Amino acid sequence: MFEQPNYYAVIPEPVRYDKRLKAFERLMFGDIMALSNRNGFCTAPNSYFAKLYDADKTTISRWISHLSDLEYVRIKNEWYPQLGNVRKIYPNIAVMMPKDCYLSDEEVRAIDLVLACFKES
Repeated sequence: MFEQPNYYAVIPEPVRYDKRLKAFERLMFGDIMALSNRNGFCTAPNSYFAKLYDADKTTISRWISHLSDLEYVRIKNEWYPQLGNVRKIYPNIAVMMPKDCYLSDEEVRAIDLVLACFKES
């Protein structure tokens, strides 16, 4: 159900320099971003990341939970009759915004809408 990431990963400045994150958590955020390019979310299971990083699935689960706790990603589980439970990992696009970015009122409203959806789950 998930795709291979494209040839590069984007790691925004707030994630890259967050001292609360481990190096592999930062890298994982970049891979989640790359895997989210098509649909806006990543469906890769823990086993995919475990193989990618040569780590245990429980370690991967802790890394994703930590990214979620710090609000860099949002996790949503959805049930599909044909597939069962599917985890969707949504990167928080707000971390991509430069701190000194000036936006129009319309752009601010659009971002507020996205952030409201992000905080709902």
